[in-house]
Amino acid sequence: MFNQEKLNIIVLIVLMFAIVIVGALVSDLKKDLAKLSKELVHMEEEAHETGTAVKRTQANIELMNNLTLELGKQPKAVAEKTEYDFRQIRKSDGVVKTDFVIFNKGSAELLIGDLTASCSCTSAKIDKKKIAAGDKAILTVNFDPNFHKEPEGRFFRSVFAPTNDPNKKEIEFKIFIEIKN
Repeated sequence: MFNQEKLNIIVLIVLMFAIVIVGALVSDLKKDLAKLSKELVHMEEEAHETGTAVKRTQANIELMNNLTLELGKQPKAVAEKTEYDFRQIRKSDGVVKTDFVIFNKGSAELLIGDLTASCSCTSAKIDKKKIAAGDKAILTVNFDPNFHKEPEGRFFRSVFAPTNDPNKKEIEFKIFIEIKN
C-alpha cells in the first residue's frame, strides 16, 4: 500500500498546512490583541474622566455643604481668562505650564474646592484655596506630553475648579495643545 517515503511526504504536507493555519491564527490573534489593547487604553481614559466627574461633583457638594455666607454678602468668582493655547509643542520639551488668575470680586470669602483634571496628563495647583474679597489666586496648570499617547492634531484638556460662588459653582479652564514630532 503506502510505503514509508509516501507516508513521510503526507505527514510533512499535513504539518506544513498545520503550520500555515497556526501562523494565520497567531497573526489574527496579534491583530485582535493590538486592537483590544488600544480599546483598553481608551476605556481607561474614559474611566479616569468619569472618576474626575465624580470627584468634581463631590467637591461641589462639599463646598455647598460648607457654604457659610454672611447675610447679604457673597463671593464672586471671576477668571481673567479661562483658555490658553500652547499651540504646537514637542514631547522633547517636557512639561509645559501656564497660569490663570481667579479674582474674588464679591464681598465674602471665595473658597476653591479640590481641583480636578479631565486627564492624568494634566495637573493643576492653586496658590490659595481661600480668596478674600478683592483678592486673587494663581492657578497653575501643567501638561505632560510624555504621560501617555495623545491624539493627533489639536486637542484640549480641562481643569475644573469648584467654588462657593452661588452663581458660578465651577470654573472650567481649558488648555489647547498640538504635539509636534
